[in-house]
Amino acid sequence: MTIKSKLLSGFAVVLSISVILSLVIFINLKMIHGSSIEADSRADDAVLVENSVWMAHRIYSVYADAYINQNFSENAIEFDAVKTDWENGLDALVEHMDTEEEKEALGTCIAEANDMVREYAAWIDLVRKDDRAGIKALDDRLDGIRDSYIANMRKVSNSLHGDMQLSSTDFQLLIRITNLILILLTTGSVVIGTLFAFAISRSIIRPIHRVTILLKDISEGEGDLTKLLTIESKDEIGDLSTYFNLTLKKIRDLVISIKEQARRLSEIGIELSANMNETAASVNQINGNLTVIKDQTIHQSASVTETNSTMHQITQNIEKLNANIDQQSANVNESSASIEEMLANISSVTKNLEKNNENVTDLSDASAKGHKDLSAVSEKIKEIARESEGLIEISKVIGNIASQTNLLSMNAAIEAAHAGESGRGFAVVADEIRKLAESSATQSKTVSSVLKKIKISVDQVASSTDTALKQFDDIDGRIKVVSEREHGIRNAMDEQGAGSKEILQAISQLNDITVQVKSGSDEMLTGSQEVIKESGNLGTITAEVTGSINEMASGVQQITAAVNKINEMSNENKACIDSLIREVGKFKVD
Repeated sequence: MTIKSKLLSGFAVVLSISVILSLVIFINLKMIHGSSIEADSRADDAVLVENSVWMAHRIYSVYADAYINQNFSENAIEFDAVKTDWENGLDALVEHMDTEEEKEALGTCIAEANDMVREYAAWIDLVRKDDRAGIKALDDRLDGIRDSYIANMRKVSNSLHGDMQLSSTDFQLLIRITNLILILLTTGSVVIGTLFAFAISRSIIRPIHRVTILLKDISEGEGDLTKLLTIESKDEIGDLSTYFNLTLKKIRDLVISIKEQARRLSEIGIELSANMNETAASVNQINGNLTVIKDQTIHQSASVTETNSTMHQITQNIEKLNANIDQQSANVNESSASIEEMLANISSVTKNLEKNNENVTDLSDASAKGHKDLSAVSEKIKEIARESEGLIEISKVIGNIASQTNLLSMNAAIEAAHAGESGRGFAVVADEIRKLAESSATQSKTVSSVLKKIKISVDQVASSTDTALKQFDDIDGRIKVVSEREHGIRNAMDEQGAGSKEILQAISQLNDITVQVKSGSDEMLTGSQEVIKESGNLGTITAEVTGSINEMASGVQQITAAVNKINEMSNENKACIDSLIREVGKFKVD
């Protein structure tokens, strides 16, 4: 039975009682009205009776006046008028008589009235005849008839007054009965209405009270979500209890799911924290390696500068040697006396060649060392590139975690909205998780962008380093050529020194050798210029490598700051998850 049907049935009961009460009141009022009309009618009849008695006296008075005044003709008119009124009054009384006794008494009165009228007419004749004895006898009869008439009218009057008193008694009795019935019906209506209202309110309030107690126990107690309401009715309150139990079950399932997800988030947070610590250590190691590479690049730049300066010196010496050879070739044709000077020049050239050999050896060693250092730089750069790819993968993992966390916060916010007021705490936690996820996603994108830039810079440095290695190989080959040619020149000069005694006899041979030396000197000059050019290129590449390494160092510092920020956010995320686990743990679901 629904609450609506209960209320309608209560209204029907109250309406029925009101209708019955109204009918009883109407019937009693109708009876009272009938009694009142009957009493009024009896009162009018009593007035007519008294009037008829008075008419008897009145007609006697008319006859007495006529007798005294002896004016019978004038009094006849008044007598007829009184007679007519008297007869009309008696006729009216006949219509209102109810009982046989009243009708019989009134019939006797009418007959006596007619007798009195006849006797009065006879009395007038006797008066005119002046029959005193007849008048005396007639007066006696008239007195007897009149007294009998009055006595009978008194009977009718007494009967009417008795009916009036009875009607008055009945009227008062009806009023008392009506009042008693009204009191009883009103009291019964109030009692029945109160009992019915109490029963309906009790059937409505008891289940609501149980819901209130259960909600109070959940909100202020241990948060026990395992308790359910007992469904005792099939009305709206029963439906409320059913849906309340279903809501509690959904909340309990939601809390269980949140607990599980919070546990998984806690595990992911711990793993993320460990990975971020490893990432921070790797970034610090990369930063240290970049510092070492930067120092080595600075040393390489200094070595390249020194090599370039040495090659300039070698070029100058070769140019001087070339000039000396030209001068030597001209002087050989002029005078053999110049041979001594030539020998001295040869000795000087030999010494310069020895110095040149030392410089070439130093240049070769410096080139080999630069090649070795640059190879080490290339390996470090490739290692940085590989580690940068690992950092990019880590950044993607962080982005995925932030996306999953944001999705979880959205689900938690939706379920908190479904929970209404009870889910307000869930909504706050979900909002904090969403903010954390958005911040993590933003930082992840920033880190990923920085890592990609670093990856591009590292790839460019690696390419530049490979090019520099190739150029070092070219320089090394050219230095070997220069060394070999310088060694040949030195051997030739030794032969010239050893065969100085035969110089005069071998001027032609000396001219040929001079031409060869001139050709070799030109080649040495060209080679030296190439070495200077390549040394300049190497210096430029070294400067570019240094700039790239500085950019890498700056990028690594940004990565370090980002990783530290992510690490802090990871710790905050873990703290929020722990807080969520504590808050959700307050609810009893098992």
